[in-house]
Amino acid sequence: MPDSAVDILLASLATQIQYAGPRKKWSSFYQRRGLDPYQGNPTEVLSFLTDEFNAGATYGTLNSARSVISLLVNANLAGDKWIARFFKGIFRLRPPRLKYDDTWDAEVVIAALAKWWPLQGLSLLQLTKRLVTLLALGSAQRGQTLHLLKLEKLRRMGEDLRLEILDLIKGSRPGKAQPLTPLRYFREEVTRCIATNLDAYLAATTTLREEQRGPLFLTTTKPHKPATRETLRRWVTDTLLDCGIDQRFRPHSTRHAVTSTALRKGADLPTILKAAGWSQASTFAAHYHRPVRTDLFSKVILRSQ
Repeated sequence: MPDSAVDILLASLATQIQYAGPRKKWSSFYQRRGLDPYQGNPTEVLSFLTDEFNAGATYGTLNSARSVISLLVNANLAGDKWIARFFKGIFRLRPPRLKYDDTWDAEVVIAALAKWWPLQGLSLLQLTKRLVTLLALGSAQRGQTLHLLKLEKLRRMGEDLRLEILDLIKGSRPGKAQPLTPLRYFREEVTRCIATNLDAYLAATTTLREEQRGPLFLTTTKPHKPATRETLRRWVTDTLLDCGIDQRFRPHSTRHAVTSTALRKGADLPTILKAAGWSQASTFAAHYHRPVRTDLFSKVILRSQ
């Protein structure tokens, strides 16, 4: 199969980074044997997966490998009885674990960031970290989406700011609307207002930009280049730690936290699904909805009266 065709097929996978590693390892495994990696059979696949299991690969990693190999060799490996039996064995020997059994209360972080005030007294780094984290919580979007925000796609409509995303993201589908993040000015609680934070950030970075277009987020040190996705992740990680969140929670946990907190506060399920870009309630239920951690029990036990 021509490499160009392979690249097109692999482009159909939503998360390229997740499948890049398994593809490289599978190609290396086959080439060491002088074989064509696009002509694999279940026996060879089992041999490869066993090697990866013995090297410590998790159930999820092996499942990703099975998916990309199925695409490369044009075979329904999930339907092969021996492959299916192999994965049942993996499930028992090394069962998959939830990344998070619970999540943090988004209100804790929002309340902490409200104290980062006034905005004019913050450093550019503090102002930036505050905005990135509040956007992650206020939109329930992935870091990928925040990284794609561009100045020219910022629209002012009355009391709303709207940030449009035209680039393809993980949730993009034919006929599905791209995410649109409306940010309404909250005059009554200005310390929690994302739009106000955004205005302050734009004012602080105007002179740092050669033109008023391109990526929204810039690095906070000279020469102030467009911030990478990893830089945004680091800013959110640092901010969560600054706000007292356990270090085991990574930047993507903002999606778990804000959607679970929203449901706990009474938001209806359709609103949550639309905000996060999920078409199925099962996605939220299986992968993101987690009990919100609170200290209510310990407070009840330890208080004097």
